[in-house]
Amino acid sequence: MVAELRELIFKIYRIYQVDAFTKEQFRGNPDEVVPNADGLTGEQMQNIARELNNSETAFTWSARSILLQEIKTILLALMKIV
Repeated sequence: MVAELRELIFKIYRIYQVDAFTKEQFRGNPDEVVPNADGLTGEQMQNIARELNNSETAFTWSARSILLQEIKTILLALMKIV
């Protein structure tokens, strides 16, 4: 239980800066990528992008997270039908 709470409180996200539209380092368009952004809310993602001072920030999710969201959406739709 403590380990689960610790993970929720102290989750660490890696942020990568990439140079788009160039083959040279530190040229082109700087963009940030946050892989495995599972658990972040829309507001948290906006705060991260704002903190990085870059509107070109991409967030990715794990396949499991996407599947769970799809299942939730389908179940909610079915509940409205019944």
